[in-house]
Amino acid sequence: MFFRRTKKTPDAPSAQPAEDDAPVYGNMRAAVEHHEAASHPDGRFLVDYHNRMLAEQGGIRRTDLPCRALSPIMPNLFMMAPVTPAAEDWEIRIVGQEIITRLGIDATGHRISEFLTPDQTAHHATIYRDVAAGRRLSITTGRIEGLDRDYVTVEFVHVPLLGPDGQSKWMMGGVFFGDLIRTLI
Repeated sequence: MFFRRTKKTPDAPSAQPAEDDAPVYGNMRAAVEHHEAASHPDGRFLVDYHNRMLAEQGGIRRTDLPCRALSPIMPNLFMMAPVTPAAEDWEIRIVGQEIITRLGIDATGHRISEFLTPDQTAHHATIYRDVAAGRRLSITTGRIEGLDRDYVTVEFVHVPLLGPDGQSKWMMGGVFFGDLIRTLI
């Protein structure tokens, strides 16, 4: 996953695409590999919780969050909802504090198309539609570099989430940093 660089000008403080449309956001870059199973303990915890809620109540529901069961990993979670019925773009509804602190970006309220190139937006939207529809989970690992920081391996886990109406297909994800291993109860 790569993020599109943006620039701000004094007369237009909102972000504008950079002239070269380089696949970076500021100086941040990320490249990921897909995996069948989560390897980070917190990623496994999220997958286990998803499987348990799928068996007990048909899936994780937005109306059930936040919840005590996920409290150890809530700072590492984010939620996304499709912008249109075709789900060609996704809005980031909420981002956990650990993600904001570690990446230095609060993407809450932004769309993925604001950070990704059009081709990358289409690619990610396809994955998110599949996850939200319950066709698969998406588990990737990689490295994020830049923003005056270098991170060890990061694991991204995406699971389906039922929207507030109990019917709409949202997605919840976790960003788990390899140097942050918690003991989960």
